[in-house]
Amino acid sequence: GEGVLAYNGEVYNYRSLRQTLETEGCVFRSVSDTEVVLQALHHWGPEKAVPLFDGMFSFAYFDARDNALWLARDRLG
Repeated sequence: GEGVLAYNGEVYNYRSLRQTLETEGCVFRSVSDTEVVLQALHHWGPEKAVPLFDGMFSFAYFDARDNALWLARDRLG
């Protein structure tokens, strides 16, 4: 793939994010919030996706398209 995700936590609003991603052409293989996080990061980019995540989480995301490593956590840490 074009990205790798190490993720822990839960994004509570993943269902609505998934619906939006599906309308924008993303195809899912599972029903997990982890896949929604990965698809959102890949499709929208971390700068747009992370502020949309409502939950408790931390992750490391490597985007092979631009050789960038992104580290993030929820606002409360």
